[in-house]
Amino acid sequence: MTMWTVQQYSAGSNQWGVQAAKVMAPPPATPTSVSRPILPSRRPSVVLSVTARRRQDRGFFDPDPSFGCHMAATFDGGVTVTEPRTTLRRRSRLTVSTVGAPTDRTR
Repeated sequence: MTMWTVQQYSAGSNQWGVQAAKVMAPPPATPTSVSRPILPSRRPSVVLSVTARRRQDRGFFDPDPSFGCHMAATFDGGVTVTEPRTTLRRRSRLTVSTVGAPTDRTR
């Protein structure tokens, strides 16, 4: 996500200026671990914590689900992401549903 700010200022008597600056979100973080690598099946709500490698120039960023391009996660095997949420720059929380997952094994 990129935002722009445009500011007017006075440099002195009868001297005015306009300054524009681009404010960019950090590049995406690289996930390194998930709190529950094995998920129980047939649960309507399972919370996972995704942690990223510590780097100053990267991070998870998600302003709001109403924006066209926001954080997303996908799983296979009948697991559905019900709520992705960024909690910290290096940590993100996913709430998933395993109701559609097979009952004969865990994922």
